[in-house]
Amino acid sequence: MHAYTYSGHPVACAVALATLDIVQREGLVARAEVLGERLLRGLRGALGNHPNVGDIRGLGLMAAVELVEDRATKQAFDPSRKLGPQVLAQARQRGVVTRGRGDTVYLGPALVSEEATIDRIVDTVTEAVGVILPD
Repeated sequence: MHAYTYSGHPVACAVALATLDIVQREGLVARAEVLGERLLRGLRGALGNHPNVGDIRGLGLMAAVELVEDRATKQAFDPSRKLGPQVLAQARQRGVVTRGRGDTVYLGPALVSEEATIDRIVDTVTEAVGVILPD
């Protein structure tokens, strides 16, 4: 049934198929793996020993930096301090717009990002964390 524009509409399906063709033709899944490794390597190198970074994780070109009160115990910060949103605000002031949940900063750069963009994201997030949580 094609009664809704968002439910099996032939034009939307054709666009989706064309998008999948582009993803495959451009090798964007493989590119996400390469760039994702660069992103994680950069974040872990810059923030891996920070006393308030409890975890840096990722899959493909998605990554997360978890901020904690105590690295050893993974004790969370008091939510009323809103440190994650403060880090996001610092990153945004520096030109990197991303999202978070609580005190975890999530990163999901575009699949067509360049290496320099990934490096800039790492540098910006590192700087933003350092401003809010100097070690």
